[in-house]
Amino acid sequence: MDVYDYSFILKMIILFILSMLAISGCCLILKKINRKSDFWCYSYDFPYWKKYTRKR
Repeated sequence: MDVYDYSFILKMIILFILSMLAISGCCLILKKINRKSDFWCYSYDFPYWKKYTRKR
């Protein structure tokens, strides 16, 4: 029973790490794609994005 519990916990940890890597990879891909269109500024800093769009 102990071996099963440890393997289940290990599988959950590996699954969590893989999901975090997948999410961070998707974020990096989106950042590279949307660098020219200024969409990434909108996602993390809304007031700065509003000022930036007014200046242009």
